[in-house]
Amino acid sequence: NLCDAVVVPSKAVEQLLRSYGVHRTIEVIPTGLELDSWYMKENPAFPRIPLGIPSDASILTYVGRLAIEKNVQMLLFSFRKLLEKITNVYLLFVGSGPQEEELKELAAELGVRDKCRFLGFVGREKVRECLAASDIFLFPSKTETQGLVMAEALAMGVPVVAADSFGARETIRVGIDGFILPAEPDAFANVVEKLLGNKEKLNKMKEEALKGAKRFSAKESARKLLNLYERLINKKYKSE
Repeated sequence: NLCDAVVVPSKAVEQLLRSYGVHRTIEVIPTGLELDSWYMKENPAFPRIPLGIPSDASILTYVGRLAIEKNVQMLLFSFRKLLEKITNVYLLFVGSGPQEEELKELAAELGVRDKCRFLGFVGREKVRECLAASDIFLFPSKTETQGLVMAEALAMGVPVVAADSFGARETIRVGIDGFILPAEPDAFANVVEKLLGNKEKLNKMKEEALKGAKRFSAKESARKLLNLYERLINKKYKSE
């Protein structure tokens, strides 16, 4: 409360600070993405060839920590239901964490291990290549306060299907570039099935994802921050 203003990356953090008794100006400015150097077209050499994914198969992708708080296991139950309807589809897990081996064992128990690819930790360039090859980005976490990884997917032109969370609500335009759902296997499987079965709708959402992601650009975040400084400076001079 000694500050002239506080900058936070999401409304969820703003609400948290308000609950702590912060009454100063709070400006929500998302972490900006360098969009000019982020987008790329699919690289035919990766991830399909080394991971044994056919060129005509659909790819679903999760990027993030493999830990229980991310609710990643729900994706495997959902994927099993999806494979009952659509078989030419693969699920990528890009990231590592304490639940990795457990998830691999669960995938085997559910009979979907042959359609799952666990990449472990990879560098940013490989993350970009995985997203560029993806048809839909899946994000099951219910506790995200900032949707940075979802914004990165959108900026690659990949629609997002996510569990309801503060981050998802601030990132996804429902029905335009993604969907926000209950964190339940049936809900995820049904929406993904419908999208993969309607290429016209899916392609339209890919276009909208790419266009809408401009609001997450580093340039836009810098513009908002500069505007905040100017308002504070003008306010200070007027008070003097």
